Amino acid sequence: MELLNQVKGKNFDKQDNLMTDGYIDSLDLVEYVKLIEEEYKIKVPIEKIDMYHFNSLQSIKRVVMECVQND
Repeated sequence: MELLNQVKGKNFDKQDNLMTDGYIDSLDLVEYVKLIEEEYKIKVPIEKIDMYHFNSLQSIKRVVMECVQND
């Protein structure tokens, strides 16, 4: 996910715990969701915008794939 690397200027592994390890906070999360929605032309449901769904690149990818499939 190059978008996250652009936001934070760091290369993350797909297993990194982004929120629980403090790499991103709630403000970063809002910015990142906005970037994802713009990039992939999707709408992320509000119930998916939380630490569980956005704590790793794998979980973020899962959310994006679900949104793409549901559009």
